[in-house]
Amino acid sequence: MTENTIKSPTLVEFAVANGSAATFPLVLFFSREPKFLLTGFAAVVVVTLLMFRPMRACPGPRSRAAVLLVFTLAYLILFGALLAWSAGVGDSEPASLSATLAAGLVIAIAGFLPALVTAFPLLLLANSLLSWPAASPSTASR
Repeated sequence: MTENTIKSPTLVEFAVANGSAATFPLVLFFSREPKFLLTGFAAVVVVTLLMFRPMRACPGPRSRAAVLLVFTLAYLILFGALLAWSAGVGDSEPASLSATLAAGLVIAIAGFLPALVTAFPLLLLANSLLSWPAASPSTASR
């Protein structure tokens, strides 16, 4: 390796970039709903920490974008599940697994298009500003 090799971002750099990019739409949409805002912050922290290792393992920008898209959907499911933790959904009792998962899927379906329009471009921009190593020639042809 040469001295000019680009290293992957650290966890702190990654968390700051992705956390700020993901919380901007939260503040934009839920500034008057403190319960939604705090639940969204909690979900952002969890998903950002879970996303760090798969993003470091990605060989190129397209695979990192796919990981971001998958984790955006995972964030929406987690956000809905946390919001409906004590509420019943349909015929399910409150705090049951089926009610929590149903609410998570409802939020994921309803929030996917707004997330693609607002949060996903911000996440792509934040990750493009981080210094990711270039794909090696052996992994670029896959």
